[in-house]
Amino acid sequence: MTRTAQARRIGARVTTALAGLSLVLAGSTAPAVAADEGMIAGTIVLPAGVQLPPDDVLTLEAHYEDYTLATTEVHPDDLSFGLGGIWQDDVQILLTESSGAVADGWVTARSTSWDRADALDVPVGSDLTVHLDEAVAIEGKVAVPAGVRAQRTAVRVSAYGPRRGAGSEAQRATVTAAADGLSYRIDGLRRGEQYDLELWDPSWLLTTGWVVDPGGALVDDESSGSAIAAPGTVDIAPEAAPVLAGTLRLPPGAVADAREVEVIAHKAGSDRVSGAHVDLDPLVPDALAFTIPNLDPEAGYTLSVVDHRSSFATAYVGTQGWTAGAVGARPIVPSSVWLDLRLAEPAAFTGRVVYPTGFDPTRHNPPTVSAYADGEEVATGYAATDGTFELDGLLPGGGYDVRLADSSKQLVAGHVAADGTVVAGTSPVALLEPGPLTVRAALTGRVSVAVSVADGRAPGVKIRAFDDEGQGGEAYVAGSGTAVVPGLQAGRDYHVQISATGYGDGWYAGENRPPSGSPGAAVRAGDSISVVLEPEFSIVPTFTFPAGYCSQSLENTFVHLSRLSTEGWSFQLGMDVDSWMPATFEGLRPRQTYALSISSSDEDVEQEGYVAPDGRVGVPADEAARFTRDARITIPIHLSADSPHVLRSTRAPVLSGTPRVGVAMSASRATWSREGVTTAWQWFRGSAAISGATRSSYVPTAADLGARLTARATGTTAECSAVRAMSAPTVPVAAGVVTSTRRPVVSGIAKVGARLSATAGSWSVPGLTYRYQWLRGATAIHGATGSSYVPSAADRGAHLAVRVTASRAGYTSAGATSAATSAVRSGTITSVKRPSVSGTAKVGRKLTAKVGSWSPGGLTYRYQWYRNGSAIHGATHAVRTVTTKDRGKKLTVRVTALRAGYTSVSATSRPTSAVRR
Repeated sequence: MTRTAQARRIGARVTTALAGLSLVLAGSTAPAVAADEGMIAGTIVLPAGVQLPPDDVLTLEAHYEDYTLATTEVHPDDLSFGLGGIWQDDVQILLTESSGAVADGWVTARSTSWDRADALDVPVGSDLTVHLDEAVAIEGKVAVPAGVRAQRTAVRVSAYGPRRGAGSEAQRATVTAAADGLSYRIDGLRRGEQYDLELWDPSWLLTTGWVVDPGGALVDDESSGSAIAAPGTVDIAPEAAPVLAGTLRLPPGAVADAREVEVIAHKAGSDRVSGAHVDLDPLVPDALAFTIPNLDPEAGYTLSVVDHRSSFATAYVGTQGWTAGAVGARPIVPSSVWLDLRLAEPAAFTGRVVYPTGFDPTRHNPPTVSAYADGEEVATGYAATDGTFELDGLLPGGGYDVRLADSSKQLVAGHVAADGTVVAGTSPVALLEPGPLTVRAALTGRVSVAVSVADGRAPGVKIRAFDDEGQGGEAYVAGSGTAVVPGLQAGRDYHVQISATGYGDGWYAGENRPPSGSPGAAVRAGDSISVVLEPEFSIVPTFTFPAGYCSQSLENTFVHLSRLSTEGWSFQLGMDVDSWMPATFEGLRPRQTYALSISSSDEDVEQEGYVAPDGRVGVPADEAARFTRDARITIPIHLSADSPHVLRSTRAPVLSGTPRVGVAMSASRATWSREGVTTAWQWFRGSAAISGATRSSYVPTAADLGARLTARATGTTAECSAVRAMSAPTVPVAAGVVTSTRRPVVSGIAKVGARLSATAGSWSVPGLTYRYQWLRGATAIHGATGSSYVPSAADRGAHLAVRVTASRAGYTSAGATSAATSAVRSGTITSVKRPSVSGTAKVGRKLTAKVGSWSPGGLTYRYQWYRNGSAIHGATHAVRTVTTKDRGKKLTVRVTALRAGYTSVSATSRPTSAVRR
């Protein structure tokens, strides 16, 4: 059965079960859109008398668990819909409507519900009709407290109910402002359901909370609010919130950017400040409105206004108009009273800083001129290279403490007097009204420092001067040169500190001397001094330990650095001799003398005390090595013989096996004083290590012949260095022994001219080379030294054998003889091509016999001519002249092949034609 057919059968069963309900599934007589595979189609039926607005949006969604499988909008002309592409058999459908004219929610067996637990599982392939219920509303008025204008509020009223579970917002109200207050209406609610109403005012002018009916009062706790049934009418009565709010009226012609304006509430008796929300005033033209919420309703606050674009004066709200500083500000208690503040036109200090002779404004950061009111900075600005400056946004007629500051400390910083001079100190010397102003700057006191770098390099040198209060100035110079330290007060004493990377930090200690470790001679502003910088140096000690030492196991063992002073050696620094980080003493002062010493609380360390020039430990102080420049020194650390900090061999390896070439030897396992030791092996030939011989067993080679062998075991752990144990040497290595395990074998026929071959046989040692000697009886055949041999005539009748001698470097040679052959027989001569006769068979002519071809070579031949098969007496040469006796006869020649040791063989040519006359 297809899924569509199955869905239609399920739909038919549901129709039967829900007969008479307003949701009609497939099989009913209600109008429907034909269902396709993965489709749910249908029609929406509105309540009687309800018309949807033209811009209304009605949407359906198909849901499966947490997934949205399909979404569609309902056709506005016939309210039909189709949800396609659904890949689940059963889904739940959520219907939403934008105008609030009908009650939307999850499609149920009756209509819709905001509780998903009521949702109907709709089979895919269904045709359905959904009858919607008319929505109802909760409405009423919002009473605006006295002193609050409704047009300045931003009231929101929301109904919370079961649409997405209890406590979730169901609908938000439409709020309308009128002359007598505000009215609201919340549409789209379901008849008979209960809702909690919340009022919220983002303008902060009204209190917010949950509505209590009757009366419309607000409470902070949602659980204390009243559940209100829809439809219903509820009037809400919020209170005025305690805030600081009001209108800021701009000066004539001023244009302000609300984003650049700050209104700040300063809580009396506290450092706490609160900022306002500032925007254009919707009710007052050319004005800004501000609100500062969440204030303490019982505390007093002072208000200050700041415009970063200086379109009006920065000031505090005073008891009579505006005041420049906080001292004259008027405390204001938060309330519902709307403040109406007219901002003051801005005034400014404009003028020029007169730079003193010797000050170059193009080489330093520009000085700043600032205006303070009651100790609070109100305006600040930089002076230009020509000295001009402007401080705007000030209150006309206000009294300001004008200050000059210079980050380069070239100019005296302080308060500007009425005559424009600058007075150093912490208290104002005059309160000046905005207007033209000339500031007469003066140079600060200074110290001139001549620096000489001894090694000619050019480090960056920083020079600082401090008085007893830690105040002063600083300057820099690269390498040798003169630095002028500014920012000092004339007539005051200072200590000068000099620092340079690689040359140390120190204090001026006198003319043309290196810096010292503590503040030395004081200098007065206006003085000139000189210092010499010499490079720092380092001492790098390296520590050696007994073989097998286990690193980082010593307890409290240190190398100490001491410096020689007039009181003797003084301790400077200690470092662990057994650390993962090497002990290095760096940055040591030039022209100082240092010594090293060793101390330890570990009972296994045998020597403590000062270190001698040769690295010995434990010498008296007057014999200690004295270091005045870069140095390296090796210091041996001696430990007791049975120290647990050292890995030791408890048994040396013992060799077993005969020291002979080719015979395996082995070393017994070495034992150590600790567990977990890894042992490595090395065999030696005399005192030389044998390449590749790194196992506990070893087979001597020819190179070892006559030498004595030893094996060395090396034990290591992750913590301990290597320790070695050597075996006793062997006696000199003897030559290896070669023995025959199977005698050589001769193959072939014992016959003159027939090749015999010999195998070497089998031997006890591989890698041998072989020599061969063939024997005739017991006599060696001269020159017969190959692995094969061809018997000669001299061998006929004799018995042959072969002797094989096996040899290899480092081994004694050995021989073995094969079994003898049978008596050598005569060789065989074979005619390969029969003899022939050349020449004309005619009386008087010569005929020549050709021997033909024979095997083997080296033969001699005899000839016998025949006349019609009968031997011709005396005709035994290769050439014969035809006689008259031969006329009419046919001639042949018989050739006999001969060779020593071979049986002779004869062959006869074909007959000639009959001899002619």
